[in-house]
Amino acid sequence: SLLYVFPLHSHFKSTLRSLVKNSFILAFAFLPRTIFTILAILAVIVLCIYEPILLFLLGFSSICAITIINSEHCFKKIQIQS
Repeated sequence: SLLYVFPLHSHFKSTLRSLVKNSFILAFAFLPRTIFTILAILAVIVLCIYEPILLFLLGFSSICAITIINSEHCFKKIQIQS
């Protein structure tokens, strides 16, 4: 899953190839959290489709916030283990 590419890029200096590779590794290592993130993003998208005014209030910023908050949790677990 490419959900973790931006959070990885903002936290670690790496090449694009290793960012994508590590993104997929994180997606499978934290599969329940990845599924929850996808469902939360889909919920925001559905809300924005049914209530277009929410697009201006929630839209892109809430999708970014969901992704960053969930990836922060994963990064903390990884840093504790190493």
